Amino acid sequence: MTIASTQNNPRHEFTATASQTTYSITFEFFAIEDLKVYVDSTLATYNVNPTTTTQYKVTATNSSSDSAYEFGTGATITFGAGHTAGQKIIVLRDIVIERTTDFPVNGAFDITALNTELDKAVAIFADQDKIHTRSIKLLDYDDDATLTLPAKTSRASKTLAFDSNGNVIAQSAQGVQTVNVATGDAGTSASSTYDATTGVLNLTIPRGSDGTQGPAGADGSDGIFLSIASQSEAQTGTENTKGMTPLRTKEAINAQVGAISTIASKFFGLKKTVDGTGRTIATQEHTLVGGSENLTLSDYDTYFFATGSIFMSIDTSGHLLINMP
Repeated sequence: MTIASTQNNPRHEFTATASQTTYSITFEFFAIEDLKVYVDSTLATYNVNPTTTTQYKVTATNSSSDSAYEFGTGATITFGAGHTAGQKIIVLRDIVIERTTDFPVNGAFDITALNTELDKAVAIFADQDKIHTRSIKLLDYDDDATLTLPAKTSRASKTLAFDSNGNVIAQSAQGVQTVNVATGDAGTSASSTYDATTGVLNLTIPRGSDGTQGPAGADGSDGIFLSIASQSEAQTGTENTKGMTPLRTKEAINAQVGAISTIASKFFGLKKTVDGTGRTIATQEHTLVGGSENLTLSDYDTYFFATGSIFMSIDTSGHLLINMP
């Protein structure tokens, strides 16, 4: 039979509804093997009794009274389980390019076989045309260009690009690989350059112009404090709302250290003596607060200075313990 253009679109695309299992195609085909069926990107398989979403069967009519051996009215593709809503189902015809019938030079002439071969040829033309329309090609009015891929060894691990003449090339850089930023002079324009071979992007960003100098501000206050402590306030140490200058700090420290030295500084000396019975006695001597005694350091086995009083005791092992404030 003849093949009308409305029955010769060899690719049907469907968007599944929830649990959909059947899809109808209108193009002619000659054998089950002529069909390829995809569920999204997965190639489904033919099965007389399908059970899954990627197994299908084909229901079509091949009339013996037809003038060619073909399924001339399309078919129904039925899957073994329903699909999820939104899944893409693609059914396309892909006839193997071959001639399976040879006509005799004389004798009976099989018109049906001849029609089948002619129909197959037209169908194959349509298959190839569909592949052609879905491929990259030049526009009718465009200039000629070299669109042949470079050799495998030349394009390995590279990206496909076009040179300044629009010819296909393979280049190493995959987009921007390195960004260099420089500062331009004030008042100049920003600029950029890009090397498609190396993937280096250079940016020049101008700095802003210096603004005019503003008027001098008023004299500030005394820091975070409204006023500075007097000498007497610093030495007394009871004022908590005024600031301390280095001089006031020195005066406060001298006043406090002097008071401690006058009140509590003492000299303590320890020495061993032997009494009339031959016993060794530990003797402690110290200066009086504010006193002026004449003591010889060499008279003592050990000595030290301390504030306040000390306390001495002997532990169970006979060791002398000295507790200082």
